[in-house]
Amino acid sequence: MTALSRLYPLLLLSLLTGCTTFYANSDSASSQIDSWVSEHKYDKALETIAAVPEDHPDYKSLNNAIAGIEKNRQRYIQNIVKSAQAFEPANDWVSAESLIDEGLKNLPDAPELMTQKSFYQHKRAERIYKDETAVLLAKAHYLITSRPYQESALYNARGKYSAEQTFNRYLQESKQVSRELYAVGYNYWQEQKYTQAKQALTLSIETSANDLSSELLSEILAIESTQRANARTAQSKKALEQLPELERSFKDRLFANDLAGAQKVLNEIRAMQITDVADYEEQLKSHRQLRIDSLIKSGDTLYTAGYIGEAVIRWQQALNLDPGNQVIQQRIERADTFLKNLERWKDQP
Repeated sequence: MTALSRLYPLLLLSLLTGCTTFYANSDSASSQIDSWVSEHKYDKALETIAAVPEDHPDYKSLNNAIAGIEKNRQRYIQNIVKSAQAFEPANDWVSAESLIDEGLKNLPDAPELMTQKSFYQHKRAERIYKDETAVLLAKAHYLITSRPYQESALYNARGKYSAEQTFNRYLQESKQVSRELYAVGYNYWQEQKYTQAKQALTLSIETSANDLSSELLSEILAIESTQRANARTAQSKKALEQLPELERSFKDRLFANDLAGAQKVLNEIRAMQITDVADYEEQLKSHRQLRIDSLIKSGDTLYTAGYIGEAVIRWQQALNLDPGNQVIQQRIERADTFLKNLERWKDQP
């Protein structure tokens, strides 16, 4: 079977070559070529003419027809491509590719059509990826928005087992979406599309704690910070033009609860020494306190519901924003003590 599989392409090629040679040597070569031209199978017609022997009665007339056939071939391809391009403004890559495929049925080896088909296939795959990413981002927003409800439902539930099962599913879904968003952010990072990468990674972190997303986001922010620093060094006279960009970046970081990123941007604004940063400092301070309070409350809710590990994660996030906060440290220590005692009780006979 393997030997036959290897021979099949050769047999097919021999058959096709034999057909071309047969028509080239037959008295009906002219009519057959006319038929192929009318069907837009110009390459087949040209191949047949090339195989016509010099002693064929139509040899001269057929060779004189080559220029006209090639011109018709070019016009046919141009019309196909132009018709397909009409679908591009609407991003209808499927319809565009379908038209190219119709042309390839007649000219299967035409490089002009094959290149256009590859372009549409790439665009179609790009559109699918973009749509899937949009759905994933929307799902992450939903999970983030619904978190207070999920935690409240767990806290107030009468049937603990059912509530815990529901909350566990929510946690698992959040972790899965966070991982998928990391992959999206990583792809954007490789393409140097840092704005899209930051959006995906920030949502990944907000959806569920994700060390990989945090590390990559920090790296991107460092890259952007370096790029901006280099730009300031090279274009110090344009510092005022950079301020609006930094202001937008600062607000974006606050909106995304990326307080570390907001602090870095604030440091850059302060280093420029071209504007008063007191207002920015107050905004950051206020936003940080709101975030700390929210994380503490979230941790308290989870702790009361019996999700000690998840509570510690929330409190640790709050402590990262406010190092040395004794209230938060006491909560973490209390939880750690409880977990250690729990392990010790399990080991007891």
